[in-house]
Amino acid sequence: MSQANQAPHAAPTTPGDEKQPLQALAKALLDEERLRLLGLLAQQPATVATLRQQTELPEARLRRHLQVLQEVGLVAQRTAAGETVYGLDVGAMQQWKRRLFAAEPPAQSATPRERVLARFVRGEQLVQLPAQPDKLRLVLEWLAAQFAVGVDYPEREVNRLLQGHLVDQATLRRLLVDYGFLQRQASIYRRVAAKE
Repeated sequence: MSQANQAPHAAPTTPGDEKQPLQALAKALLDEERLRLLGLLAQQPATVATLRQQTELPEARLRRHLQVLQEVGLVAQRTAAGETVYGLDVGAMQQWKRRLFAAEPPAQSATPRERVLARFVRGEQLVQLPAQPDKLRLVLEWLAAQFAVGVDYPEREVNRLLQGHLVDQATLRRLLVDYGFLQRQASIYRRVAAKE
């Protein structure tokens, strides 16, 4: 398919308001006569006289349609052999395509704590313990959040709260005590308040 040779026309933009150019594009395309013109120009560039013969539209209306299509960056014009020739503005159309179908912006970066938890926790299940003490502390802090501060928990209740993880309950109980998240006295456990 031959296209009008013209430098790519930048897709219209309005600082701070992305809706206006998109609405202008939609409005330009929601017209049967303009869609027909685009279809003809997609096949080959043409002059106004040729387009009039193909569409049987009055010249004033045809020129108005071409102007709208140029304003939104779908059609470009060039001069060839002393005549104005219209064709699809392929460069601008590619810009519209990139703009409309660009990948979503990446999600905001996770915090270091979230990255550690994402590596060792799946859903609500601890799948393994980190080897590094700082990471282990973060995982144990997450685990300790299941216990209310100042409440006494018998060992059986602690085991119930720690079940379902891929690390055994005895290891998790011991680590929570060793790292100071739980205190233990005579098989009764109590969550220690976080230090300010």
